[in-house]
Amino acid sequence: SSDDDNRYTYTGREWDQELELYHFRARMYDPKAGRFIGRDPIGYVGSFLVYENTFQLTNMDPTGYKRTGDDDGDGENDGGSDCFTVSRTPIEPGLGDGSTPNIPTPIPGVSVSVGYSISASGTIAVSICEECCDDGSLVENTKVRATIAVTAEVDLVLGRRIERSFGPLELSGYIGARGALIGRVALSGGGQTDKCNGQDGFDFRVCTNATISGRISGGAMIQASYRWWSYRIGAEVTGSLTAGVKVCMVCNEGGCGLDDADLTSLTYRTGWHACWGACYSGDFISGSIDL
Repeated sequence: SSDDDNRYTYTGREWDQELELYHFRARMYDPKAGRFIGRDPIGYVGSFLVYENTFQLTNMDPTGYKRTGDDDGDGENDGGSDCFTVSRTPIEPGLGDGSTPNIPTPIPGVSVSVGYSISASGTIAVSICEECCDDGSLVENTKVRATIAVTAEVDLVLGRRIERSFGPLELSGYIGARGALIGRVALSGGGQTDKCNGQDGFDFRVCTNATISGRISGGAMIQASYRWWSYRIGAEVTGSLTAGVKVCMVCNEGGCGLDDADLTSLTYRTGWHACWGACYSGDFISGSIDL
């Protein structure tokens, strides 16, 4: 037969006369648009532009998922964007930790000590993006994202807190009962301009997540550490209770308003924890209560 009647003229792939598409392995190729239809289920690692009729340097849709040409072959810059981003992550200022000495009690061999730690972490990123609007105009939008979290923990040991050093060998742990109260507050948000839709000012959404957890355990747990090596031995019964709240606000040129407020569920757990080199744990009772 002639070349016009040959169904395998495009790299040996079959031509579908009804759809006017080439069947190329697991997806179809449209010769009019000059591109494949659908995502490649296998993927190619050679280049972002493999088997895609695009030009990345001019923002011609390097992912190949948008239309980049009309039937007459005239190319379009359809919704492309080019961003320059500066970020700092993570931000971890040292806020401190420590513990009190063992405080004697009237009970022989039993003392009280309190430990604390405060930590923080955060990220921030600013992006300046050149974006092509639907009408073909080119605008410059700014995007800002930031997150910061502060965690505070106070633990109390009723019994004996163990902290000993023998040269490079360190021993730490407790015998008796211990409790801990942990609070965490995280603030996250972001905003951006949308000049394609006439929004020159920022539209911010800021959310605050706060959680508080209490846990108590009884037993004994000792850990020996020597440089990179550590070994833990002990057993304890544990219980914990956690609750949280989330509040989100939206701010723009017109002011700020509440967007979302939610009390998270109350989570509880009782169980056991044991270590003999490796550690194992299990639950007696666990669940949650919607608030």
